[in-house]
Amino acid sequence: MNQPNSNHVRLRCYNITYTHGQPCEFNTYVNTATERLWRFEYNPMLSIVANDLADLSETDYLGIFSWKFTQKTGLNRQQLYELAAPHLGEFEVLNVSRELYPPMPFMDWSEAGHTGIIDMIKKCCAHLGFEYVHAPAQIIYSNQFIATKKVYTHYMAAVVTPLLQLLEGEMWGEVNKDAGYSAGLNKHKLKQLTGLEFYNYIPFILERMIMMYVERHKLSIKQLV
Repeated sequence: MNQPNSNHVRLRCYNITYTHGQPCEFNTYVNTATERLWRFEYNPMLSIVANDLADLSETDYLGIFSWKFTQKTGLNRQQLYELAAPHLGEFEVLNVSRELYPPMPFMDWSEAGHTGIIDMIKKCCAHLGFEYVHAPAQIIYSNQFIATKKVYTHYMAAVVTPLLQLLEGEMWGEVNKDAGYSAGLNKHKLKQLTGLEFYNYIPFILERMIMMYVERHKLSIKQLV
């Protein structure tokens, strides 16, 4: 399912699901990973980027979302396309994360919910040679962004893959602990479905690294919602 705009630039979006009954607006990708389940959406994201994009050009666009994308954003497939279409070919990244109104800046809000995450992100930035940015110009969360194939594949190869090696290696003892995430599955359901005792810090760190990547490379970005 690709949506071309008037310039014939294509947009392809996926919903990552965990069972066949979860509703999707976009191409359905069932997460069948059996190892390193603490990565959650990053296992299928890595697989999609490595295996499913051969027919897209470097200037076509990609979005890989949770199956809850419509619930979180209020956007269905047609609404998303109508918002994105005028900007395909103009911006490198399109942000579909709705503006949040926490009682403090986003990174401080992140720290309040996931104690210690700022220090972990700073270590990740240092590992990549990035400057840590405490107040990114635009806030992207829950992987709710669209990017050109060129940008998306580079981001996964240059940021996500090396950071997984770091986080699951040298930093494992620091990040493999309860991140305090309360909006997901309860502990019983999490254990039943994934075998995990808790959500560790890895997915929450990686979700925030896209902002550091955008700032580091001074990418052109458009807020859509």
